[in-house]
Amino acid sequence: MDDREEHNRDHHEKNHFRQNGDKRGIPNSENYREMAQHRLKGMWTKAVLAGLVYGLLVSIPNYIPNIDDPISIVLSIFLTGPLFYGLSLFFLSFARGKDTAYSQLFKGFEQPLKSFLLYVMQTVLTLLWTMLLIVPGIIAWLKYSMAYYLMIDHPELKPMEAIRESTRLMEGNKMRYFKLNLSFLGWYILCVLSCGIGFLWVLPYLYTTQALFYESIQKEKETGSGWLLSERDENMGPIGGEPGNPSV
Repeated sequence: MDDREEHNRDHHEKNHFRQNGDKRGIPNSENYREMAQHRLKGMWTKAVLAGLVYGLLVSIPNYIPNIDDPISIVLSIFLTGPLFYGLSLFFLSFARGKDTAYSQLFKGFEQPLKSFLLYVMQTVLTLLWTMLLIVPGIIAWLKYSMAYYLMIDHPELKPMEAIRESTRLMEGNKMRYFKLNLSFLGWYILCVLSCGIGFLWVLPYLYTTQALFYESIQKEKETGSGWLLSERDENMGPIGGEPGNPSV
């Protein structure tokens, strides 16, 4: 997709979703999910396969014979950090309408120590807060949730710096993100009823939605206005026009 096509697609989407967001142009949970569906249209197979590859790779240590549990746990943690970096990169590219490739899933291994340490720090800090009470644990998870995206956009960041930046970025946005994730509860129930098969589709849907959330709050911080009102094209006509058909 060239820059012009991407520009037109973004504006068509914003023009469609402005009518449902609030007056400040800030998307709601339904907007994010609909935008994710637009991104995934015609690309479901690629997204599902990416999620499946990630799931299989992080579970490899569980199937290695004659390996002690502590070693299996350490190996699993070491794999999960770089692989989650790659998964975040893949779906962030997806959310931005950029070209994606399965090779992106392994990009975290180009800086394995940083991506590994970020995963460990996120996990340890969240667990420490959870030991106090469940609510502080949830708040910690929300605060640190954008760290991988920030490290992708700013490779110079160290793990703790990415966590601090995530905390800053999530100021005023934690409840929005909590509601967004909670809106998938019905899908999770259906996945359980389908013996887990539904997760093959729901998880890529979730990952794309989460990446869109990061993209929107980044632009809101930069512009000081809601994402749906940012970069508005004066020639697009009034808010609430006919929905476009973005290419993905």
